[in-house]
Amino acid sequence: MEIFNTITDQERFIGEMLIERGYLDQNQLEEIMDSAEKNETKFGESAIQLGHVNEEDFLKVFSEQILTPYVDL
Repeated sequence: MEIFNTITDQERFIGEMLIERGYLDQNQLEEIMDSAEKNETKFGESAIQLGHVNEEDFLKVFSEQILTPYVDL
């Protein structure tokens, strides 16, 4: 499992995963990171609030990041 030095490292990593899967582009990633910092929210929360990714898609990618299967209950 990847070890991260900062929250920004984690945000960039999940952001890059979202870009690789076609959910975001680089400009959206930067907008999300800026919004999260400005509003003191988590990366995923900002991504969803801005409408750049839906909650289910974010959770699927997040589950990959933390090496845990995604289950829709």
